[in-house]
Amino acid sequence: IEKAAKRGRGLSRQLLDFSKGGALMRGVVSLEKLVTENVKFIMTGSGIDALFQFDKSLLNVNADESQISQVIQNIAMNAKQAMDGAGKLTVICRNTSVAGPFSVLKPGRYIKIEFRDTGPGIPENHMKNIFDPYYTTKKEGTGLGLATAFSIIKNHGGHIEVRSKPGNGASFTVYLPASEKVFIENKN
Repeated sequence: IEKAAKRGRGLSRQLLDFSKGGALMRGVVSLEKLVTENVKFIMTGSGIDALFQFDKSLLNVNADESQISQVIQNIAMNAKQAMDGAGKLTVICRNTSVAGPFSVLKPGRYIKIEFRDTGPGIPENHMKNIFDPYYTTKKEGTGLGLATAFSIIKNHGGHIEVRSKPGNGASFTVYLPASEKVFIENKN
């Protein structure tokens, strides 16, 4: 019940964060636990297999845990809805570096989180609009999920991109600046 209440609070914050940018409450975050818990929560009872791959020495991020949870949940929810009760979501987290001046990211160390689903893919004519506010192709969709994710990732100094071929699923890749700080788990 407590986890559900926290997630509800997070959803309310999602709307506020999107509408006015939201203040970041940064701390050292371990992505392995955060990604696993949030994806499993979204996929519970769906019939979709969630598979995880993490670098053995995965760095942490200095981030707002609630906002990054929203990003993970929004992307996982989109995958769940696209696969309509059957399929596989693979989430891969790796350390990576950006060095070139031609990147949208500043040079430095990042965590790359890739969400690969086995859904029908995204039609090419929708690709340019999927991060736009209120753009949705779903009957129950609000069009805020991916727009909010884009805004949160950008506010954290990261980047999000999507690749898809109709019939071959979709792949969302999130880059977040890595932190050398050590994560200390709060037992509360």
